[in-house]
Amino acid sequence: MPGRAHSPARPPSTRSGRGNVVGTGNLRRGGLKFLRFALGVLCATSACGNVTFVPAPFAPRKIELVYSQQEDITAVRWRMSASQADPAVTYELAGENGGWQSVDFAASLYPGGVAPCGSGGGICAQMVLPGHYQPPVDSAPVRSLNPTYGVSPGDLGTEEIYPQTLTISSHFTRDNQSVAVAIKDVIGGDPVYVFPRPLQRGVWNRRGLCVPGFYPADQPFDPVGALSESWPAPAPLSDTGLYCAGVRTEPSNGAVGTDDQIAIDTVPEVVDADLDPPYTVPTEKTPFTYQIVLDLSIPADGRCPEAVQEIQANVASALGNISQLRALPVIDLSAGIDPETGMPGTPCRQSPYRSLDAAGVSQQVKLAAASWPEQHQRYYMLYFNNLRAALPSSLTQSFTDFTQTILTPAPPGDFQAFLWPWGPTEMTSSYGGWNMSPEIWSAADDPGFIGQLGDYANKNLPLISEIQDPTQPIALLSADDGGSLRLCTISITPLDGGGLQMVQHDADGSVNVLPMASQYPVKASDPPSFRLEVPPVWAAWEFPGWKAHRAEIHYEICTRYCDHVFTAESGNQVLSGWLDSPFCIGGAG
Repeated sequence: MPGRAHSPARPPSTRSGRGNVVGTGNLRRGGLKFLRFALGVLCATSACGNVTFVPAPFAPRKIELVYSQQEDITAVRWRMSASQADPAVTYELAGENGGWQSVDFAASLYPGGVAPCGSGGGICAQMVLPGHYQPPVDSAPVRSLNPTYGVSPGDLGTEEIYPQTLTISSHFTRDNQSVAVAIKDVIGGDPVYVFPRPLQRGVWNRRGLCVPGFYPADQPFDPVGALSESWPAPAPLSDTGLYCAGVRTEPSNGAVGTDDQIAIDTVPEVVDADLDPPYTVPTEKTPFTYQIVLDLSIPADGRCPEAVQEIQANVASALGNISQLRALPVIDLSAGIDPETGMPGTPCRQSPYRSLDAAGVSQQVKLAAASWPEQHQRYYMLYFNNLRAALPSSLTQSFTDFTQTILTPAPPGDFQAFLWPWGPTEMTSSYGGWNMSPEIWSAADDPGFIGQLGDYANKNLPLISEIQDPTQPIALLSADDGGSLRLCTISITPLDGGGLQMVQHDADGSVNVLPMASQYPVKASDPPSFRLEVPPVWAAWEFPGWKAHRAEIHYEICTRYCDHVFTAESGNQVLSGWLDSPFCIGGAG
């Protein structure tokens, strides 16, 4: 006997699993025995083909009973293997006292019906009932009735009891302009049974606790757009900044729905800013101020004038390529009266009794320095001597006298004088008062002379100085008034031991250093200022890439709700509020 034909729209299933014989209706006890007997008779009298069983596409499977203690409702859910809903198929629920009741999805307390499942394929159904629905023991809660397949009984259901099916978490955003909200809705937000239900939202002033079921009688509620969204903040905000945020269900029967509430506080309102522009210590260029002292020994028939000119030209050329120069008149020790003969000296001839006019040269340098504009002045005496012999005591004593006289009294400000010898080792080693390293040198036309000068210039010039007055405060703010200031981050570069101190003026205008604190008051009469303490940079080498000290400051000014809880930019939740905490809120965004 050939097998029973199948609907062409529903091919036979080859999967094992629970299912109904197509067209046989609901099999009850005794029915299976009769079927076995009938098949036996048929197969005994004629050839017997395969009998194929297929799952009923609308048989309720994976039936769930979700009961909410919070809302006192039960969501009955089931899945079916059909690819789409069939309006001819109806469903029945098992009565709690026996019998079956027709399912009317239009009467579902919250959205229900049959729709594609959110995941896993097939179609899903949901019916939401008031109260705690409990089907008879050992009975399938749901069955379907199909004109084609007849009655398709469902599985035994599983029950899940939730103490709470609607919850809200919320907080004010960084700028207090909106409220960030996340709603968990077990009934309307299930990812498989996709039946979103209408919810309502509200935010109101808090005068005590936020208790579900209790809110102002005139509190307006607006539709919720999504389970995770931003709600507009109340406008204007109250002076206290204390609120309740609530979400409420909207049942289809018109009753007031169940709500959940949470207490939310505004976050501290701060001005978040940077010192703009960052403070850079002012600088000045220090010219290389020098004076050449010639003490040469060249035979009368030699090239004395040429040597004198070459020395001056080479110094100016090699050092002037790197630095601004300030040249003082050249001193030629052989050009004056020879102490030995009392007669005018011979050019490029060294007298054994020669000396430097220490007092006269010191006076000339001091007079010149009085007109120099830079705060950090440097003077270099370049002494040239090509004779391989020790210096006479008259000359060494005059050098010592010069180093003392030039500083007695010293020119105003930061002034330093240097003696820089050029000559043979026999000469340079005979005096211990040099304050610059001697350079080995023997002649103006020495091929290495320019290289020596250039090497020094490349490693020491130009000279630059920072000219900050450490006693003068630097304004951090303008004439803003009110609130409290907190220094969030301070960056001083180069990082070489610098520091920053907040200062204020007392009644007589004197600057006082404030003790370290979490915040400082903002007063228009004395705007917040600071003093930068950095190591001195005076007439230092401005090497490639050199930068002056720079202070970058990021700060906040709290103006309202400063005692409210907030989440710091570090991620820490600060329960004590902004005041007296070490944390900053950070920029909005």
